[in-house]
Amino acid sequence: MGKVAIGRVVLIDRDHIIALEPLEKGLVGTLLRYPHEVRSEPEYVDDIQDEVFEDQYETALIDLINQKRGQAD
Repeated sequence: MGKVAIGRVVLIDRDHIIALEPLEKGLVGTLLRYPHEVRSEPEYVDDIQDEVFEDQYETALIDLINQKRGQAD
């Protein structure tokens, strides 16, 4: 129907404003924040170092495949 209900819920001894909307056979609640509770992007990412991301899972999987190839020969 394109409508959202606004409500209050207590989480950890504090009132929060939430939006409730239908989702398939149930409801989904989204916690809404006041502007003073939202931090800007630089506050989150300024401390992150510029590093090259290495997918350790992919590397381990390739190593496992290569080991199994060696056993099959």
